[in-house]
Amino acid sequence: MIHTVPSADRAFRRAVETVVDEPAEQATSAIEERLRAIFPRVAVFERGLSGEQPGVYAYREGHFRTESTDPWWTQETTARARVSIRTGRLTSIERPLGVVGCPIEELIGRPFSEFVAPSARSIATALFELVAHGEVRSRALVAREDGVPTEIEYRAVRDAGEIEVSYRVPPKRVD
Repeated sequence: MIHTVPSADRAFRRAVETVVDEPAEQATSAIEERLRAIFPRVAVFERGLSGEQPGVYAYREGHFRTESTDPWWTQETTARARVSIRTGRLTSIERPLGVVGCPIEELIGRPFSEFVAPSARSIATALFELVAHGEVRSRALVAREDGVPTEIEYRAVRDAGEIEVSYRVPPKRVD
């Protein structure tokens, strides 16, 4: 049994399920290592309560923390990208952040999978497929052209034959 925190983060849950399913028997350290390619602060623990089924707890932020309810993606200044559902390629970008490290003209037409670490591509594909079933909000690492990983917070929704992704560098929080 898998318990993910935050429990409302469908993308994080899908990522954990994807990693736990391949291969079936893994140590929590191996699960955590694979997830770190896209969730840099993840912490994974075996469920150790006596009398209960074995399971795994996965904390996206390394520990429990409350999630913001601020609808930041509605702001006009928010960066946005659109990705074709059919091809997985970027079709447009509005107000980009400098998180990718190259000009907009070089981004259009490229597959979204180029912007995650190679070790995280199966997870990224599972998250891409999840958007077909509704809104997805989470955090993830993107791979810059210069190899520097950068964390973003994103909201992705299906819009006809495309996925609209609103994204930002997450604000620093003190817990």
